[in-house]
Amino acid sequence: METTVRTVGGIPELSEGDDLTAYLPDDADLVAVASTAVSKVEGRVRSLDSFEPSNRAQELAAKVDGDPRFVQAVLNESEELLIEEPFLLAVTRSGHVAPNAGIDRSNVEGDDAVLLLPRSPSESAARLAEAVDTPVIVTDTCGRPFRRGQTGVALGWSGMDAIRDWRGEEGLHGHELEATEEAVVDEIAAYANLHMGEGGGGTPAVGFYGVEPLVRHAEDDVLHRPKEDDIVRAALRGFR
Repeated sequence: METTVRTVGGIPELSEGDDLTAYLPDDADLVAVASTAVSKVEGRVRSLDSFEPSNRAQELAAKVDGDPRFVQAVLNESEELLIEEPFLLAVTRSGHVAPNAGIDRSNVEGDDAVLLLPRSPSESAARLAEAVDTPVIVTDTCGRPFRRGQTGVALGWSGMDAIRDWRGEEGLHGHELEATEEAVVDEIAAYANLHMGEGGGGTPAVGFYGVEPLVRHAEDDVLHRPKEDDIVRAALRGFR
């Protein structure tokens, strides 16, 4: 299988209400779009002054040596805090787990502005996918436990499986696979992030060509581990 990945050039600095789909390819097998671009067109830029810190936010800000307004923004965007110090590790309302609820301060103008993640990344992906008639993954960069550096992950997706389940199939030596579930959307997001780049010279979208075998109908659309099976989340709750 020969795969081609093409960065999408010519995308300007985006603002609320801009038509992101006008810049996305409609001939690709799959399109990956950075969540920053999606958030900007969906009006998710906020001033820190729009957040009135609660007592809880002020207490947490003292623990992490942070701005109480920023901490309040994290609380507003979070379903749960798994770690409260030395940083805030939050479960967002869409199920994504990230420091500071994935709130970005580096990709917006002004020292007093923040960029929130899309409110519902999979719904955002579905709207884009419908417009370009192509599966879409909305990506973000995120750190990983036990490893240095950040990599791309899928926040939302539409038009394809999140997981490829290999359980029950045979391995190279004829042994039955018992536990292998491949997070296809995360793998594609990571490769897309490599092409998007970081910093001011990056591009917020890439098109994938020649990946038809990877793009299956969304029979398994669940990526986040169920709470009752998540032993890491349970351990963090105990640590807190």
